[in-house]
Amino acid sequence: MGPQRYKSLCKPTMAALFAEIQQKGDNITTGLKHVTKDMKSKGSTATVPGSVGDTAAKKVGINYEGTPKFALEDNKWTLEFTHGDVAKRESKDIELDASEMSQSHSLYIYRCRFLFVKVPIKVNSVTLVECKKVCVQFQSLISTCEVTNCDGCEVQVLGSAPSVQIDKSDNIFVHLSKDSLSCELITSSSRGINVTVPNPEFPDETVDLPVPEQFVSTVEVKGQSAKLVTKPTAHI
Repeated sequence: MGPQRYKSLCKPTMAALFAEIQQKGDNITTGLKHVTKDMKSKGSTATVPGSVGDTAAKKVGINYEGTPKFALEDNKWTLEFTHGDVAKRESKDIELDASEMSQSHSLYIYRCRFLFVKVPIKVNSVTLVECKKVCVQFQSLISTCEVTNCDGCEVQVLGSAPSVQIDKSDNIFVHLSKDSLSCELITSSSRGINVTVPNPEFPDETVDLPVPEQFVSTVEVKGQSAKLVTKPTAHI
């Protein structure tokens, strides 16, 4: 499955999300609307610190305006405040130069919007922080891919990766190849997380697997010890 196939998965997924936003209009979640300062003060509601609702509220206030940066510092490539066409909701393609990279390098993407970022070689790690509508495609990782406080982003693994960690994020898609099915997915305080894997029966097609958001915990007592057992909620 080549890079162009994965790229084709990224942009239609974004388009589908925007179509849903336009269709639902005012009913769409407030985390996807532009909120002015007076709206924040008038419509604020109390949330429990650390909850998913609190996380979404924090993402509304992210300031994406800053000095664009794309540079190599020591062993870390830093991409900051870089955006596609936000008004048209179209992504901008950024491909790192393989001749300037090595496996010891890592990629750090901060407060970017509407980007398709391609990493052409195996690197140490990839990190997305406070990004919106960013799709990052990489070959393989030595360490991990981290997604923190992001919304509507996608991670595409063409080769292999030990793990993908998602924290305080919403509507994240993780596309795994046949070589990365052993990848561990670690999620915390997140919602709308989906994993796409090759269809075992039809290799040219994919299967979407939603990550559970509800869990059931029970107490098990054995002898003099007790422990809490937590399992995903089974939907019939």
